[in-house]
Amino acid sequence: MKQLVCEMCGGTDLVKDGGVFVCQTCGCKYSIEEARKMMVEGTVEVAGTVKIDNSAQIQNFLDLSKNAYESGNGQSAFDYANKALEIAPQNSRAWIAKMKAIEYMGTFGDLKMMEVIEAGKNAVTYAPEDQKKEITLEVYTYELTRALSLLKLAMTKMRDTEDVKSTFKRFALISVLTAGKNTLQVDSKVVNLYDNVANEAMATVLLVPDEVMADFSSLAKLAGECAKQYQYETDALIERYKIYGATLLDSALKTRNEKKKSVEEKAKRAEALAIEKEEKERAERIEAYWNDHSDEKADLDAKKSAADAAIKALSDEMDQIPELSQKKEFDAKIASLEQQMSSLGLFKGKEKKALQSEIDTIRADLKPVEAVITEKGKAIQAKIDEQAKIIKDVEAELNKDR
Repeated sequence: MKQLVCEMCGGTDLVKDGGVFVCQTCGCKYSIEEARKMMVEGTVEVAGTVKIDNSAQIQNFLDLSKNAYESGNGQSAFDYANKALEIAPQNSRAWIAKMKAIEYMGTFGDLKMMEVIEAGKNAVTYAPEDQKKEITLEVYTYELTRALSLLKLAMTKMRDTEDVKSTFKRFALISVLTAGKNTLQVDSKVVNLYDNVANEAMATVLLVPDEVMADFSSLAKLAGECAKQYQYETDALIERYKIYGATLLDSALKTRNEKKKSVEEKAKRAEALAIEKEEKERAERIEAYWNDHSDEKADLDAKKSAADAAIKALSDEMDQIPELSQKKEFDAKIASLEQQMSSLGLFKGKEKKALQSEIDTIRADLKPVEAVITEKGKAIQAKIDEQAKIIKDVEAELNKDR
């Protein structure tokens, strides 16, 4: 009998399981009919289309890539991800595996950020519709988290100045005049290396689409954190230069500030878009709900209109309290008498006293009138408040999220 050989990987360890033969090496499955034809000597013609289920094999490569990645074996993780992509070039998870594996393939001199971004784009592009949102968030969270980590690393390296101080002291022993220049020349390699790391990280943030960042508030927050870390890295660089008398050029500082501002504005735009989108979606949900519940909405609108009309009538009643005209007459008399008093000369004390007595009498007569106005006003205002509450409750119901 001819030995069974897996067509995908060449393995010979095939075990029958649940009506199919499964390759124990790569996980490829074969029906009994396919296995029978594989054991026939010579060439076999097969009519029609034969569909091979490679899902187990792909998953096996993805699992191997994940294990290698978590173990810090970037090359193996990268290779296994590519093996999965050879079988399924549009497998979103395989692109994610490759994206993450590239992290270990790069160096501080070549972070391969564009390769990471390209792999991430492919992962989003090929994501199944029911997983699109989840995969988009995963991809861009990874990219921004990595950018933030790189910025923190660059900032830490800039703050680590013990070697720089030692180098400057050694050069100073030789010549104080050239110590700063010589230290700058030595330190520029470290500064340029990690400053480029920071700049590439910021470039990664700026490449995240605004609309994607707007869909996920966590991404906008990460972008904001990246802007802060970039400022910390700039501050650390300025302090580092001070050790050997160097300064950051105004043009370089301006460029850094503009880059930081660009990321900050990007985060703000995302937050504004997110709010705008949420408000739009909320309005659409509410509109759709009331389109389906038109009778209920008509009742609420009628209730609100009735309350509006009641408030208008009560406000008119408030303005027409009979005692208000009495109060107006009393107020006018008091004002007239006070005007007369103010026009009297310094030696018209007797006349002033008489006028004041008259004013006091009028004010005494005014008090019960004002008490009636207050009492009636409170009663009417209570009714207005009741109608206002009805309107508030109706508007809350009409605008409640659905």
